[in-house]
Amino acid sequence: MRLKGISDSGFQRLAQSTAEDFYHISTSKFEQFDSGMGFGSQMWFSRTAPDAANQFHGAGLRPGEPRYLYRVKLNYTNPAGWDEYDSLMIDQIISEGYDAVDLGETVIVFDEDIIEIEEITEV
Repeated sequence: MRLKGISDSGFQRLAQSTAEDFYHISTSKFEQFDSGMGFGSQMWFSRTAPDAANQFHGAGLRPGEPRYLYRVKLNYTNPAGWDEYDSLMIDQIISEGYDAVDLGETVIVFDEDIIEIEEITEV
């Protein structure tokens, strides 16, 4: 699958990643995630690079601007699931001690300290 604006070589290189990798896309290049920059301290990640690009797991994507695909490791240990996500507000999820929400193909984290950037690729 080839997405408009994403190079084949970038995806071929990223496809060699392990199952533990997660992806985020942004028009900003940075060295550390900042929960203050996300919507309500939420930072969204996908389990696949094409899904990150298609689902826009990155705020403020604008046509014509460079896009950076972040391959990261997420070091969460106590994720909420769909049941909690459907029945609780994000503040409640956090106050109950969850450090992420695992929705299958998408993971939401709240603390930038559990995100390790492995690679940044301009796509």
